[in-house]
Amino acid sequence: LFRSLVSTKDERIYIDLCDQGIIPSIAGYLRIMTQQTSIHIDHVDLDIICDGLFILSCLGELDVHRKEIFGSEGIEMLIQILSIECPYVCGGLGYHRLLVAAIDCVWCCVVGSVINEDEFIQKQGVFALLDLIETNPKSLQNIILGCVLDLTENTKCLHFIMAWQGRKQEYITHVLCELWRDEERETYVTRTDKGVISDHTKPLMGLLQQSVPLTSLKRFEPSRSVLDLIDNMRSKIYGFFCKLGFSELPGLHEEDYITICIIENFLDFKMGEIWQEIITELDMEGVKLIAHDNEATDTILRATEERALAVVATQNYILEQYHKYDLQIEKEFYNELIKNHAFQEKRLEQWKSFVARTSKYPLLMVAKDSQNQAIRQSRPEEKDYSGYHTVHNLEIPNISITAFTGPFLKIESTPVEILNRK
Repeated sequence: LFRSLVSTKDERIYIDLCDQGIIPSIAGYLRIMTQQTSIHIDHVDLDIICDGLFILSCLGELDVHRKEIFGSEGIEMLIQILSIECPYVCGGLGYHRLLVAAIDCVWCCVVGSVINEDEFIQKQGVFALLDLIETNPKSLQNIILGCVLDLTENTKCLHFIMAWQGRKQEYITHVLCELWRDEERETYVTRTDKGVISDHTKPLMGLLQQSVPLTSLKRFEPSRSVLDLIDNMRSKIYGFFCKLGFSELPGLHEEDYITICIIENFLDFKMGEIWQEIITELDMEGVKLIAHDNEATDTILRATEERALAVVATQNYILEQYHKYDLQIEKEFYNELIKNHAFQEKRLEQWKSFVARTSKYPLLMVAKDSQNQAIRQSRPEEKDYSGYHTVHNLEIPNISITAFTGPFLKIESTPVEILNRK
């Protein structure tokens, strides 16, 4: 009944339900329910939880005051649901449905309220969302990334995101680069084996996007470049890096630096694609540009190609530096091998010499003589003081002092008693 009521989107119903205290009631009930059924959630429990989350999402979506009523109890309930493992929800069959409802509730009841955002972040709700990225398919990853990206509007969230590490001790920056490469593989974007841009005229466009025929579109109809932003996660990943920065990031590998070069210029490349589509559509419609507009479009397209060539040069430079570093590491490794072999050969020679000395007496005497000679050479030469003579006389004539002289001089003067007499 309540689900049907909130589905009407009637503000009067929302106000009446909130006045009756439905938000804390549902949040408290769901919290108790998830605590009691943390071992197993059947289909009936799943329907109740999802309906309750849907009602809370509808009530708190557009009103900050209702978000604040959701409060601490509701946030703890959401974190408990996000932490439930997949096999415990209807044997794994209803897990995705539960996650979608929970993430939608986070989006509607937490995001947008500074108080709720701070508490959700402090209770490690961001960690729970990021943990879900590693274990869920692309359809859920897209939703989770969008939710976390909205949470990054709160600057406190960035510190938790940078501190997060996955199951393989990987930072969020590496995970985002992996997701970017997965998106490019799914859309068949042309890249080299090292991830460098192959076609600088189409740095972002994949074969799937190119296969869509370019036609004259209506006024509000999105083009294929705009639809590409909706279909994949690359725009969200670019938004994450705009918040986190593009330099001095932890946990990056060689291929990640190559990928970040593309991510950093994503907006410029996408604008170039859209301008190319605009020019193509104008040509299809028979519209001719004036000289100034034609010059401007040529400048935009040329700037996009030059930017792509600059990115390719940067990527090749990074690969070259890593190649030099690998060669240096390899050289150091071989030097260690050479030192080890030289040490082993030296030990072998010492052993052979020891065996020879102990088996042949003349060799032992030769070794003893060389040892004595080395001892004699190591000692300093003794000086002969028999011919030593002084250059000047060390004695002072007619001296009557029997103590060593020093820098201080004591002079006997009038006694103090005489000076104190009146």
